Amino acid sequence: YASQLQQQHVNVNEIRLIMVGGVRNDEDRMRVQALRGLIEKYGLTPYVTIHENMPWQAMMQLLRESMVGLHTMEDEHFGICLVEYMVAGLVTIGHCSGGPLSDIVANVPSKHDMPQQTMLQSERGFLCTSKAEYAQSFATVFAQFEN
Repeated sequence: YASQLQQQHVNVNEIRLIMVGGVRNDEDRMRVQALRGLIEKYGLTPYVTIHENMPWQAMMQLLRESMVGLHTMEDEHFGICLVEYMVAGLVTIGHCSGGPLSDIVANVPSKHDMPQQTMLQSERGFLCTSKAEYAQSFATVFAQFEN
């Protein structure tokens, strides 16, 4: 993905992934620890941050300062995170299934009514199913908003 952005002359050193979520129990804590281990293993510490149980006001400030909202959960029932991203004015990128597909981003009644491609783009954002599609969505967004 980084090489794809560099080909489009996007300065990848200015891009940050900030993950925000609730940590409710030991299973969640273990998941966060595993993610932090992967971030360190791949040398992504300067570019990826995880915030656990972020206070509401801090999250609102983060949304004001952000460009893209990413939510990758497959078959999300509704997708309230995507709605929050839209309200904050972010470009939304989500999984091409569930509520984001049928109600929020694409307004497609079901997967069976979907066009042949698995990545959809609308005025409300992008829906993807593969790593390549997520990367392409980010590349499209960053290429359009270079400044």
